[in-house]
Amino acid sequence: MLGLVSCAMASVHGATRVLCFDPSEERASESLSFGADACESSSLGQLVMDHTSNRGVDVIFEMSGARPAMQECASLLRIGGRAVFVGAVYPVEAISLEPETIVRKHLTIQGVHNYIPSDLQTAIRFLSEQHESFPWTRLFSEPIPLDEVNHAIELAIGRSFHRVIVQPESRN
Repeated sequence: MLGLVSCAMASVHGATRVLCFDPSEERASESLSFGADACESSSLGQLVMDHTSNRGVDVIFEMSGARPAMQECASLLRIGGRAVFVGAVYPVEAISLEPETIVRKHLTIQGVHNYIPSDLQTAIRFLSEQHESFPWTRLFSEPIPLDEVNHAIELAIGRSFHRVIVQPESRN
């Protein structure tokens, strides 16, 4: 879901082109409804090269924390590019980056974890301003009463929605 919100924010805030990669074809194509100009599910590198005339991207957000994706990021950046790693919030095997590539291409590698109150304010403002621009509601289930939590768990396991909403008490 971070990827979809990032696509929407990038498209609204002036990104020239928003590309989205997800190994799930269904999830990748969903990004088109959230501002992505192109999506791919088989090759991140091919997606970037096809849509940048082999020049690479200015910024790449890696949301999955998947080692192979993180490993590939530096090679897909153009000179002066920035890789932002968001998804690696648990221990994974180390990736290797060639120092020469980082130096010659003037790359910036940045990690982001958690947020500060102003980030939350920015997100709420964005969602309130863009609530009609993107199909946000299809990402969430209808609220499910706490006494039906087993049904909520089934929906979450089945990945029917990006987020399943459980409300604390039944509304009678």
